[in-house]
Order: sequence, then C-alpha cells, then structure tokens
Amino acid sequence: MSNATDTYDRVTAGFAALLERLREATQVDPDLQAKANAAALEREQARVRAEYLHLGLEPPSPLALSITTRRGLGHIIEHAEAAE
Repeated sequence: MSNATDTYDRVTAGFAALLERLREATQVDPDLQAKANAAALEREQARVRAEYLHLGLEPPSPLALSITTRRGLGHIIEHAEAAE
C-alpha cells in the first residue's frame, strides 16, 4: 500500500518526465528556425509589396503594414474614437 506522499512523488516524477520528453520533441535547430523565419519574412514582404503595387503605390518601407491591415486598424481606431 502506498501513502499520499508516494503517490504525489510518482505523479510529480511522471509529469517531469513527460515535460522533458515534450521539450526534446519540440526543440528546433536554431539555424533551421532562422532560415524559416527569414523565408516567412520575405514572403510577407512580397505580399505587402504586391498589395501596394496593385493599388499603384510604393510601400513606404520594407516593414510597412499591408493596406488590408492599415484599413483594419483604421476601422478599430474609428470605433474607439466613437466610443469615447
């Protein structure tokens, strides 16, 4: 028969082992992650550039928000000002 302390220790050890296995399974090679992040940034910048060019505009910077996002933010700001 086991007591509550033994049960608690077994449960705690089990969760510690599970957390360790999850950490090992989700660790990503930093170089691969950096390459994936750079590729994602390039895709987003190209999408934003295309959105601006479609409207005949030049993006103000490589890190500019998309027209769609700017419209959405404007909508949010308008509603916030109306609520005041």
